[in-house]
Amino acid sequence: MWNDNDLKDWLLENGGPAIQLQINRDLPDQKLYGYIENAVSRLLKIEGVAAFLNCLDAFKTMQETKRRLNI
Repeated sequence: MWNDNDLKDWLLENGGPAIQLQINRDLPDQKLYGYIENAVSRLLKIEGVAAFLNCLDAFKTMQETKRRLNI
């Protein structure tokens, strides 16, 4: 049987950057910042992630957010 720590260790070794970010979200801020920077960099190198982000229109998204928040 796997316990929580075994599963967490396995996921950290074998999971992708998104899974690793989720598992390590409770790290102290100083350590987490460097980890996030590294994981986000690796996420952006994934072709599917880059393709999806290229489809987003940041200005349209910002306008929609402001509209919903009545800003």
